[in-house]
Amino acid sequence: MSNVKNVAHGSRANAYTALILSTLAMIVCFMSWSNFAPLASQVAQMFHLSVAERTLLLATPVLLGSIMRIPVGILSDRYGGKKVYLILMAFILIPLLMIPHVHSFGMLLFAALLVGMSGTSFAVGVSYASVWFPAEQQGLALGIVSMGNMGNAVAAMTLPYISKTAGFDAVYYFLIILTIIFGLLFAIFCKEMPVDKSKTIAGALSVAKDSGTWYLSLFYFLTFGLFVSFTNLTPTFLTGMFKFNPVTAGLYSALFAFVCTLVASGWLLSR
Repeated sequence: MSNVKNVAHGSRANAYTALILSTLAMIVCFMSWSNFAPLASQVAQMFHLSVAERTLLLATPVLLGSIMRIPVGILSDRYGGKKVYLILMAFILIPLLMIPHVHSFGMLLFAALLVGMSGTSFAVGVSYASVWFPAEQQGLALGIVSMGNMGNAVAAMTLPYISKTAGFDAVYYFLIILTIIFGLLFAIFCKEMPVDKSKTIAGALSVAKDSGTWYLSLFYFLTFGLFVSFTNLTPTFLTGMFKFNPVTAGLYSALFAFVCTLVASGWLLSR
């Protein structure tokens, strides 16, 4: 991307900074979003969960994170991706602080619901990072920032090991520290994206009238939805069916997530 042109509100340096830090921030957010998946067997033992309760716990963050992408994406376009990203990362700290101190499944499920907001980072990240690039390079920019999905893989590789060596609570203090660090980096080094203040909620929702929106949403549901489902359930499947320990199951799950996170599709989109 050496031929990145200046856009109305930013230079080449701003574009690269936005792209890099958006991707890294999304990795951290996705680590929080998928934190229960690699720790599912341990959490099930700690809270004496049934299979149905364990599945509900894994599904809850995904449900909220998917639904709330719509309003969060609208807010990002209206008020600026930097502001929304920083508010989002600050909000994520609340459930991360809660989880080490909950003692019932009900409260754990409530914390899982709140942590689901971290999944909306995808909507903010792609809108914030891509706007700095000319149209012919936005596909590649989207492909790069979407590598933030690797947060699932990083969580699968690191969180079981941290839990094994430092304890369950240490996992969430680790995520809190990461979120604060990258939130500060984002606040200090990133510029706010150009926004169109004339945009309205009704205008943003008008895309729902286009049948193409629903076809693409269905395709996204089948592709990214399967990716999220498999990365969330693979550790449980490996520990339950093949008796892998959580650390080994996490490594195999991470391999799957890494293979699925390719930037090539974004590059092809630009071509």
